[in-house]
Amino acid sequence: MLYYLHNLSEYYSPLNLFQYITFRSGGAILTAFFLSLLIGPPLIRCLLYTSPSPRDLSTSRMPSSA
Repeated sequence: MLYYLHNLSEYYSPLNLFQYITFRSGGAILTAFFLSLLIGPPLIRCLLYTSPSPRDLSTSRMPSSA
């Protein structure tokens, strides 16, 4: 979608960068990195809060050796 910004390059020449795949892939990498920094810690906290402890799982799944 950002590729179509280069159509406006006749009015503003720096928009020509959007026609190059390396520039767009660099933008995608930076976007993914910053989104992971933004969303990652709250997601990890949520998953740690909702998942059971490994110690709880080990005691409840052990077969009885009586």
